[in-house]
Amino acid sequence: MRNVLVVGSLALAAMVWSGVSAQQEMQARPGPGSGVTRVSGSVDIEAMPDVNAKQRGEWRVAITDLPAVRVAGLAFVRAGGRYEVTWGGGEKEAVRVSEIGADGWVRVEHQRSRWVNLGHARSVEAGN
Repeated sequence: MRNVLVVGSLALAAMVWSGVSAQQEMQARPGPGSGVTRVSGSVDIEAMPDVNAKQRGEWRVAITDLPAVRVAGLAFVRAGGRYEVTWGGGEKEAVRVSEIGADGWVRVEHQRSRWVNLGHARSVEAGN
């Protein structure tokens, strides 16, 4: 009987102690708290191992999920002609071609003289 009384008292004391210590971390009523939480512990960065990674194989870097858009057959483009060019982002520009280069490159006059590659345009339309 005496052992039961001692064990019961110790169990009751442990429950009371855990309840009281848990209330120190809680607020008296529900609602937003102070946002401050007590954290204890340590982190030893020097004990972390060094990372020694080596590259395996060939590096392949690419942009994916882009539609392949090419203007084919720019034979109709002539020096002195006016054209409306729609670029890849949807921007439209009216230009006058002053010189024809190779591989789709043309010198245009609009707000300033510059070389552009019509092969990278979404569309090229002959103007008046």
